[in-house]
Amino acid sequence: MTENRGSTLLELPDPQPPAPPAPKLPDHPAYRQIMAVFTSADAPLRARRVCEAMDMEIAPSDIDNTRL
Repeated sequence: MTENRGSTLLELPDPQPPAPPAPKLPDHPAYRQIMAVFTSADAPLRARRVCEAMDMEIAPSDIDNTRL
């Protein structure tokens, strides 16, 4: 092990850039409903299961919109 005594810090390292702000979450009722379904789930959910939990009609267009 080597000791470094008497060395001088000539300059401070560049500060780290600040962390980016958290993204703004959508303020839409459907978003809150979908998040509530995921919160109450005890396992990962696919889009079809989210639609079923929200009592949505199971149609390809509804499932595709839920995937977004």
